Amino acid sequence: MLFQTRKCQMALSYTSEFRKTEEGKSIAGVFRGGGVKVVGAVQRQISETADSGHAAIQFLHPDQAQPDKLVVRKIARTDNERTDIASEKKFLGKVQGPGIQKLVETDSNVLTTAYAGKDLHQHMTIALDSYDSPLIGLTTEVFYPLALQLMTAIKHTHNKKVFHLDIKPENVFVSDDYTELTLGDFGLAIDVDVELNDDSDPVEAVCGTEGYIPPEVINSGPITQFSDVYSAGATLFEMLTGKPFGEDSSSDIFKNEANFARHKQKQLAIVKKIAPELKPLLDAMLTWSYETRFPVGDAIKQLQDCYHFHLESVTPV
Repeated sequence: MLFQTRKCQMALSYTSEFRKTEEGKSIAGVFRGGGVKVVGAVQRQISETADSGHAAIQFLHPDQAQPDKLVVRKIARTDNERTDIASEKKFLGKVQGPGIQKLVETDSNVLTTAYAGKDLHQHMTIALDSYDSPLIGLTTEVFYPLALQLMTAIKHTHNKKVFHLDIKPENVFVSDDYTELTLGDFGLAIDVDVELNDDSDPVEAVCGTEGYIPPEVINSGPITQFSDVYSAGATLFEMLTGKPFGEDSSSDIFKNEANFARHKQKQLAIVKKIAPELKPLLDAMLTWSYETRFPVGDAIKQLQDCYHFHLESVTPV
């Protein structure tokens, strides 16, 4: 069962030696050719015993005056972890393109990507020294361009016959100037041609992160392209309001449609106060049944319409 709790924000594995590496010192035995230096680290202690986090590094190319800034996402310590990294590399390689985290090939034991900025959760955290501090929503001027980039990236992955299945703020990366967005962490992705071919039954497994998993998946329903649409809707809601849309899968709101409808009505009332034009869109993305949920293309079209309406409403006559 592929399942993550809300606290498992990022599954970024390290060796204990790597975690203890001090700034500026080389990471021995990780990359071929050496020349890797730690330039900064963000500690995300999930629990006292968890061995997870991430670090920004510089990879020094001999033929470049300025080093590329890379991020070590995962380091394998076991055969299973090597298999997981190989699988994620396969998916990242398949969907490479605009709006997708850039894969950088280094070592078979390591998953490395180009640095694309902090994740959305970090950008929205009020107290930067506390990962669990309250969040603040993005302004609509920042929200709309980033939201369109996110939905376009999801459409691109679907066109490549890949479902992400773990869309959330922690897996969405935004440049420091808030102009560019990339979708990353394909650790739970599935290949549609392999998993959902005509001769197979729909995939039915709890897959994703608490708070972003659609109701039908929580209730043992099928995984479809609309699973990503729901997770994207929950992410857009959080980007706009600074509040999570969903709760733990054991919550009463997912036990029946009536409970869910009451919860959604309460949450969308917040959206109506911030950007009322977005309420119908999020209503259509965050549905109880995947059969009534917006396809990603329709979501993009309505998001574009909302953006145009917003621009017209704030532009002086």
